[in-house]
Amino acid sequence: MFKITLKLIVLIGIAAGLYGAAIVSFETISQEKICPKVLGIHACYIVFIGYLWMLITVLWPAKKITFFLIGWMPVFLLALSASVLELMYSNICPQSKAGIPLCFLSLGLSVSVLTAFIFYRKDKVRV
Repeated sequence: MFKITLKLIVLIGIAAGLYGAAIVSFETISQEKICPKVLGIHACYIVFIGYLWMLITVLWPAKKITFFLIGWMPVFLLALSASVLELMYSNICPQSKAGIPLCFLSLGLSVSVLTAFIFYRKDKVRV
């Protein structure tokens, strides 16, 4: 039962990140809001692909956590670097309707998803 709860937490976290990245990506495509570029690619597109990769990894689990980290690492690094830049310079990240920079939310979500995923995988190994 605990394993199912952990997997559900992971899936909900990934779905929330995927949904958020999809909204910001759509707003960037429609030019309502523009997310920053990294190496010529909008960061929100990279985040969307990262969360999509994580979702695929959880739905079709690989034997190693490495496959999950391929999707998680760019999301985390972008959120971390953007959060640091937001704290230093402000107005770097798009904001939520509540005025919270989305990079802060993405950083918290990515750490939470990884934590739940690690506990899920650890529990899965014991079974």
